[in-house]
Amino acid sequence: MMNPNQSQKALINVYDDELALVRGLSKVIVDLAYVCQQHHGKFVAALSGGSTPIPFYNMLATSEFASLIDWKKCYFFLSDERCVPIDSDESNYKMIHDHLYSKVPVPEENLFKLENPEKDPQKAAELYEQQIRKYCEEENGLPQFDMVLLGLGGDGHTASLFPDSPALKEKKRLCVSNKVEKLDAERITFTYPLLNNARNVYFLVAGENKSDIVRAVLTESESKSGTGYPASLVGALPPRTREEQEEKDCAQTCTVRLCESNSTEWFLDEAAAKGLISQSDTVTSGSQ
Repeated sequence: MMNPNQSQKALINVYDDELALVRGLSKVIVDLAYVCQQHHGKFVAALSGGSTPIPFYNMLATSEFASLIDWKKCYFFLSDERCVPIDSDESNYKMIHDHLYSKVPVPEENLFKLENPEKDPQKAAELYEQQIRKYCEEENGLPQFDMVLLGLGGDGHTASLFPDSPALKEKKRLCVSNKVEKLDAERITFTYPLLNNARNVYFLVAGENKSDIVRAVLTESESKSGTGYPASLVGALPPRTREEQEEKDCAQTCTVRLCESNSTEWFLDEAAAKGLISQSDTVTSGSQ
């Protein structure tokens, strides 16, 4: 049985392999950036760290896709960051910069990194929240990103919302410093209020090693500990039907609708979707 929080809100796109997956998501991002820039003059997105999105960033930076985006009207944030210097190999900002920002003509002032998170995580989170409020349009009384890209950890975490961590209970702050006991580390992360107010939330997950947690997040309402998987509580509202998705696919002729809708989509390769496809009638094939 599908998780009640995810089943009514998420569209699941399955691609043959990782290459098809990153190409498919790149096409979606190109269309989304275009219509958002046409509708309200800019595309404001939050990107994910980790290793999974690297092939996607590399693909988006190729001339095939990069040439279709007006980078001067793009503004990029991080959905979470490690508390390390910006030049550290563990920095999410550095990873994205190396694989995307440095390869496309996006203005430096449009790239938002956290200020000295390794020195004062709480202050860095507060300053980042101020920047988010400045550059994002407001909807439902909160800043609203055009798109938030997220990954999925083996324990069900997303961004740096880890099981049993303090940030899971945050109701007011949009960006917080979060102590992760299992890592014995501090992370900075977006919170549920901000994530769930996004126009579009895209989960990018690849590899057979993620198939069990993908199935668990999308089909189980609670984890063995009874606390639930953090990723299962992320879901932009309201739900979208198959018919609405077909309308969304005609991106350039549905400009206003695409920019004003709220949706959650999962982009999976076939390996990550293993064991899930037969259980869900919401799965759509993205292989091309």
